[in-house]
Amino acid sequence: MTVLCPSALGPVTTEEPQRRIRRKKSPEMTPDPRDAIRAVLGDPAKATEVPPSHVPAVLGQLAELQAIFLARLMAGANGAMPLMSAPDSNLDIEEAARRLGVSVAYLYRNAGRLPFTVRIGRRLLFSVEGMERWNRRRQGR
Repeated sequence: MTVLCPSALGPVTTEEPQRRIRRKKSPEMTPDPRDAIRAVLGDPAKATEVPPSHVPAVLGQLAELQAIFLARLMAGANGAMPLMSAPDSNLDIEEAARRLGVSVAYLYRNAGRLPFTVRIGRRLLFSVEGMERWNRRRQGR
């Protein structure tokens, strides 16, 4: 539309803004990631058919499944969670000698060669778990 303006600028053209007609898009049916997993499990070649935009959701579902299966493996056959072992404790030289059936002098002489020796400053201690492992290995000889 052209409007005559009384100023010296001459005619001014004004245009009405066009209204955009927005059509409602039908919601895209995004496939459930589980459907893609089922399809790929049935035929691994179908993995190439999964649209790249859906891959993150599928990977998220796979990670969730992996965590569930790992937890079941950790639980063991009876379904109970395994108990955490107690922290290792250290024995003084007299108690270690008594448990091993050797003399205190033997432990002092061989402390550098024994794998279960623990030195804290000048103190000489012996790991209980280390002693048990060492005994099991020696019994297997």
